Amino acid sequence: RSILKDAVIPTLGKVLVVEDNIFNIKVLEKMFARWKIDMDLAQNGEEALEQIKKNEYSMVLMDLQMPIMDGYRTTEIVRSWPDQKYQQLPIISLCASAMEEFRERAFAAGMNDYITKPFIPKELFQTIERYASLEP
Repeated sequence: RSILKDAVIPTLGKVLVVEDNIFNIKVLEKMFARWKIDMDLAQNGEEALEQIKKNEYSMVLMDLQMPIMDGYRTTEIVRSWPDQKYQQLPIISLCASAMEEFRERAFAAGMNDYITKPFIPKELFQTIERYASLEP
């Protein structure tokens, strides 16, 4: 029995998940349902940019390698927008590699944190919780 089974983050608003792998999407949907986290989904960077412009998110979980537009470029574009809320929006990268070069490139693009796949529920929850507590 997981210690996170009934865990919730009361201060958290909606989260945008930017991920193109259906298996990872299903895993996140299951975890988020258990944690009562409301999420939207975008399957590439272009979709993510549209969603971020028209909706308010507490944070974005961003895959790095996707078709059409990758997570690095998507994050660079969001960070280039003039409104301060886009500078402060937590963007957490999701990557299948723990190699330092991917991590460094993610931070250089403007991401706040880095989670490796496959997801470890406790790590994912704690990362989301940490950034949720920073909300104004």
